[in-house]
Amino acid sequence: MFIQRCLTDEYQTKVKRGSSISDILNRAFHCYWNRPCFSLTPFIRWYTFGDIYGFVRSFSTRLITDFDLKARDFVSICGNVSIEWLVADIACVFQSLITVPLHTKMIDDDLIKVINNCQVKCIICTSEELQKKLQALQCPSLKHVILFKNAEDHLLDQADWIDIIHKTEDTGNDLLTIIHTSGSTGIPKGAMFTEKLWKSFINTRLSTLRPLVKIAFKPLCSMSERETVYFTFCSGGRTGICTEPDRIFEDIRLLQPSRLSCTPRFWNVLFSEFQCEYAAQVEKHPQEDPDLIRERITVQFRSIFGTRLKNVSTGGAPISDTVKQFMIRCFGAHRVYEGYGCTEAGDIADDNGSLCAGVKIKLEDVPELGKEDFSASE
Repeated sequence: MFIQRCLTDEYQTKVKRGSSISDILNRAFHCYWNRPCFSLTPFIRWYTFGDIYGFVRSFSTRLITDFDLKARDFVSICGNVSIEWLVADIACVFQSLITVPLHTKMIDDDLIKVINNCQVKCIICTSEELQKKLQALQCPSLKHVILFKNAEDHLLDQADWIDIIHKTEDTGNDLLTIIHTSGSTGIPKGAMFTEKLWKSFINTRLSTLRPLVKIAFKPLCSMSERETVYFTFCSGGRTGICTEPDRIFEDIRLLQPSRLSCTPRFWNVLFSEFQCEYAAQVEKHPQEDPDLIRERITVQFRSIFGTRLKNVSTGGAPISDTVKQFMIRCFGAHRVYEGYGCTEAGDIADDNGSLCAGVKIKLEDVPELGKEDFSASE
């Protein structure tokens, strides 16, 4: 085994030279071997890149030897955000298994349609409750539902590891993963991502920011959260995993992320808390200037996020002007970004709504949803 310690400037070249996603991830592991990689709430113990590499190599070996899987089989991952979810994902990449992430809240009918349509052979889940639910599904292709709760329980001796499958440039159009939409406009639709596309996502967004610290709390079956974890990983950054979303603000205070990307729901909750505190303080100090009270509370709320925060973003749904202006007052206009995009294509417009280079939009009629007369629009 080789261990290459890279300086920040060196990894840019070394990681990008990877011929495939598995090669890129393998290079990242070895470049940042002794750096902290993943941690769970309350972020006291950090697993290094080397630790995670051992988990990945061991579990990828077990997938092939214990469950009769082979390259290009379809494998689903279903579970809340966890180290095991990420280990399973990278393990599948290392063995050229095509991943089909499943949301834990998907109804049985949608699960059956996705599993049957993709011919999923195996599902990796992270709880007994999910395992029981998935085992009850009637899906002819599904042969195994694997419970993966603790990566350390699956460690193998290094001598028992099977080889990583590295692809070449000729296989760039091979399917890597299928990510399903939320289903808000009907049955969840699968967006197909090739090796080449996922590689371009990673290589164009590597960051030299130091320290690079991310907090992960949104479902990893979504495009945005999974992408940003990969960007952070391949950049040599660390990711803290919030296992209890109800305590997200406490975890942010503990971790002090350098970047934070959330849906409007998160910012709406923060703004609501701000409004309540502001109203309480105005009532408590009726003689004080309300603007001074507002400024003081804004500083207090900003301090929740620590001193490392460089930028924040919102996306996935529209955000109100009122909440966005609150974000700007709290973090500064130069640190606030509103993203426009979709599962199938990622970012399609910048912060002011202008289309990204190479993007063209055309509206199609969808009569079953009552959306018609768009065909002429472009």
